[in-house]
Amino acid sequence: MSSAHANIQDEINEQKKKFKDMTPKQKFRYFWDYYKIPTLVIIVAVIFTVTFVRDYIEGQKETLLYATLINSNPMNDYEQLAADFADYAGIDLEQNHVIFDSSVQFSTENYQMEMASTQKMMTMASAGTMDVVLADEETFSNYTDAGYFYDLRTVLDAELLKTYEDSLYYYTYDPKAARAKAEEAGVKYEESNGPYDTLEPVPIGIRLTKLHNLPEGTFLNSGCQIFGICANSEHVDQAVTFLHFLEGQ
Repeated sequence: MSSAHANIQDEINEQKKKFKDMTPKQKFRYFWDYYKIPTLVIIVAVIFTVTFVRDYIEGQKETLLYATLINSNPMNDYEQLAADFADYAGIDLEQNHVIFDSSVQFSTENYQMEMASTQKMMTMASAGTMDVVLADEETFSNYTDAGYFYDLRTVLDAELLKTYEDSLYYYTYDPKAARAKAEEAGVKYEESNGPYDTLEPVPIGIRLTKLHNLPEGTFLNSGCQIFGICANSEHVDQAVTFLHFLEGQ
């Protein structure tokens, strides 16, 4: 053994002896002083790897219901609500997602929040992210001209639709009002029969005066909420199941 190697081995043995005789606090201090940087690098690498793997796994799950609850209480436990609905609908949350979104808030007192919510609604509706919207009638009506919601006659069977005939929310396209709105906004008005290509009333929502299975105080406006199925939804069956869930069936 060379003298250099012997000296290194002696130093290692000396450090081992010193470390063995230290108190727990001294050992931690010693470790932190000498191994802080490599340890932090390892921790960051582990966190990055775990996050990447988790996000990848989560990204493989299909979202079977995405419900936007407009102007709802953001403090409620919507993860528990998702678990409750998943149990009701027989959805395996290990393989799929159920999402209740309370982030869309409209307030005349907060312009930035209102603009962000409007932009989010437009993006999600265009991308087909949302399956269901629940909102008070005034808010719901803001999205009817854009054709955000299915004509319920096309997605609900006649028997189910009949059970809600007294609670249906109808949309009627008004060409004169649309022209006036376009002129006020300074844009050209294109002649049409509206988003549903008819001037006849179209059922696009269901008024729900009682909401079962939701956390207490879910909506800031405790009155009637309009239930609508988003026009680009690919999970109409789960949307209808959610309707039954809200009805306490």
